[in-house]
Amino acid sequence: MPEPYRFDFGERHRRVRARMAEESLDAIVAYSNAKVQGCVQYLASYSVRFVAYNTLPDESYTMAGSCAALLPGAPGGEVLLVDQRWDELRAKEVSVLPETRYSGGMGAELGRLIRERGYRRVGIDNWFIFPAHHYLALRDEAPDAELVPTLAIEHTYKVKSPEELELIRKAEEVGAKALEAAFEAVGVGASEHEVALAADYAMRAHGDLELAGGMVAAAGPNTAIASGLPTLQDAYVMERGDWIMLDICPRYQGYDGDICRMFVAGDLDDVDAFRRQLYDATITIVEECIRAVKPGVTPKALNELAQSVADDLGVGEYKTTTLGHGLGIDLHDVPDFRWDPYPLEPGTCITIEPCLIVPGVTGTRVEELVAVTESGCEVLSSSSPTDLRASGR
Repeated sequence: MPEPYRFDFGERHRRVRARMAEESLDAIVAYSNAKVQGCVQYLASYSVRFVAYNTLPDESYTMAGSCAALLPGAPGGEVLLVDQRWDELRAKEVSVLPETRYSGGMGAELGRLIRERGYRRVGIDNWFIFPAHHYLALRDEAPDAELVPTLAIEHTYKVKSPEELELIRKAEEVGAKALEAAFEAVGVGASEHEVALAADYAMRAHGDLELAGGMVAAAGPNTAIASGLPTLQDAYVMERGDWIMLDICPRYQGYDGDICRMFVAGDLDDVDAFRRQLYDATITIVEECIRAVKPGVTPKALNELAQSVADDLGVGEYKTTTLGHGLGIDLHDVPDFRWDPYPLEPGTCITIEPCLIVPGVTGTRVEELVAVTESGCEVLSSSSPTDLRASGR
C-alpha cells in the first residue's frame, strides 16, 4: 500500500476500545456506506465506493453498498463484512482486519457472531443510518444482547494523528490550487458552470479522483441559496459586479479538505455597499471565532460567539444556524457546532464557515479549516487569501 496509508491501526483499535470500556461495551458494530465512510475506514482501511440494487436467490431485491466491522472489546475476532460479492477481492486486499469476507445477510451474520461469542452489550456506530432490515435480523439472531447507539468511533477519530493532519493539510493545498484555477475563469459573461468546472478539474488533477463531496458554485442572486450547483443548461451567467460563492471539497490520499471563497466579476468598486458590508462582517466573524479556538472551548460556545459578533455588526438576522463541522475521512463529521457541548481537543479539525443569507437577494460564506493545537489553532487553509478578490474583467 502507498506510504500515507500505513497508519497504526493497532493504536486506532486500542483508542476505540478504551472508549468502549468507558461505555461498558462488549463489542461494537461499525457501519458505513458509500457516502458515510469514516467508521469502517478508520478501523479496517476499507470503504465502499458504489451503491446498487442486487437480486437475491429468491428473486427479490436488496440494496447493496455497505460494510460493517465487528470490533470486540478485547483483541481477537475482528471481522469485516461487505455486501457486494464483486468487491470482496478488493476488500481482502486492503483490509487490515484478519477476517474479511462477503456476506449476503450482514445483519443476521453479525447477530450470529454476537450470540455465539456471548456479547451482552453491543454498540452500533452509525446507528442513524444502520438499515432496518439489518437491525431486525441482528436482533432476531441475538435476542439477549442489548443493542445501543454509540459515537465511540467518531469521538475517537475526531482527534487526528500527525499523519492524518498532514494529509488534511495537503487536501487544503489542493483546494487552494483549485480556487486559483476557478478565479482565472471568473469574469463578466462567465457562467457558474464554467467556473465550477475549472475548480473541479484542478481538484482532481492535484488530488484524488474521487472528491470529498459535491461543491457549491453559486453566483449573483443564487448565492442566497448557498448550496446550489448549476447544470450546464441552467447556469447563471455573471454580470459586472456579481460575485460567485465556491465551496469546494478536495480529497488527498483519502482525507478531506473543505474551503470556501468568493470572487467578483469586474472590479471591487462594482460591488454595492450592502454586499460589501455583509462580506466584511463575514470575515470579522471568521477572524473572531478563529481567535477563540483552543482546547477546552466547545463548538456550541463558538457558534454562540459567531451569533454574538453578527448581532453586534447588525447582521445577526442573516446568520444561518450553525458555524461549521468536524472533518477527516468524512466531509461533515463530529463535532457539529449547533449544540455540541464536548470541549475541543488538540488534533481536532473543524471548519469555521459563517454564512449570511438575505433570501432572494444574496449570500456570503467564507470557510477556513483549522486544527486545534495545544495552545490555540493552526489555520490549514491559510494559503488561500480571504480578501474579496475581483477578476478585473
